[in-house]
Amino acid sequence: MSAVYGAAFKSGVDPVIAKSTARKKEREAKNKAILQEAGRYVSKLDSNVDMVGMDFSDTDKAAVKRSAVLWRDEYATKANELARIQNKTSSEALSLQDEMNEIQSRFVNLRNNLEGIAKYKQEYAANINIHEDDSNVSIYSVAGANEEKLAQGSAILTQSFTINKEGGIVYADQTTSEEVFDEKMNVSGVDVKTNQLPTKTITKVTNPGFTYQHNNFEKPFEQATAAVEQAGYIYNQQASKFGPITESEKKLLRQDVNTMLKQRGVLDSFIADDVATSLFDFGDISLDDGKSREEVLKEVEDIIVETTSAARKSKKNDVDDETVLRYKTEMNTLQNIEKGTVNPRTVNMGGYRIEYSDLSSGGKGFIAAKNGLVDEYATYDDMYNSMDIFRK
Repeated sequence: MSAVYGAAFKSGVDPVIAKSTARKKEREAKNKAILQEAGRYVSKLDSNVDMVGMDFSDTDKAAVKRSAVLWRDEYATKANELARIQNKTSSEALSLQDEMNEIQSRFVNLRNNLEGIAKYKQEYAANINIHEDDSNVSIYSVAGANEEKLAQGSAILTQSFTINKEGGIVYADQTTSEEVFDEKMNVSGVDVKTNQLPTKTITKVTNPGFTYQHNNFEKPFEQATAAVEQAGYIYNQQASKFGPITESEKKLLRQDVNTMLKQRGVLDSFIADDVATSLFDFGDISLDDGKSREEVLKEVEDIIVETTSAARKSKKNDVDDETVLRYKTEMNTLQNIEKGTVNPRTVNMGGYRIEYSDLSSGGKGFIAAKNGLVDEYATYDDMYNSMDIFRK
């Protein structure tokens, strides 16, 4: 009886076991396929953040590592979810793909930001030129408009950072703490138990935090030495001319000066850094005395234009019209000789004997001789700017 029962039981159970085993194998195969597909997605993630050779603290490197690990795990989770979805065009699948692409963008942005900061740290340190005695000679302008950018440069050089969800580099607020007497705690001013003045801690933000983003980070502007050279050139141009400046000439001069002053940091540097004091006197002009920026720009512009205009020579040398005409003809000849459109020849002007020939320094140029003295010029412009005879 039991044997019969056992056989019947086995005959009934075997198909169930067979079906269960088949389902198990089917699930295992499906899971294996999902894992393989998810693995293919993960293998496409470029998550390498190489900081070799970059000047970062261990704290900064740890912050980068934490973010990279979290983002890789997040990407793997989403890749596994996507692999389980058969319809890759469904809204759910497309949304997951967008999220995975966003994680990849974080890594790209983080790498670019780290490279940008590493380079800027070297640049900033070199530009503020810190010496062993902690003194420094900075090429940056001390203008008030530069304060925030200088503080950011200092933070990048000295502070550790965190990383936001977009791969941006975040520097926290710089604060100071101060113990002050707390009148609310004790009107009399003395704590009878401790015999000490009651105090409270006041925390102040000295420099606000910021996020470094490589594609829009603005550096401090430098002292306007290039603009000073440009202003000096404009000044010398006018100083080489004769007679009072005309209204049309002054209009063009003002346009040049205005364009120069509107370059980033130039107006601020001219006022704050004394870079142009050898040419112009801006006195007590300031951008912090309530005037608008345009008003201050106009004041500085007026000083440069008037000072430059006043540098012109009072009158032309006395020469007759026929001589002026001849000089203009000879000047045109010299220019054409330099261009190679006419054959070289000797030109006599105002007692000078001018030839286009080999220079002692090498190459071709103009040789001007008068009363035993010889000058050489590499170009016509050099000669024109050096010899008053050309401006008669």
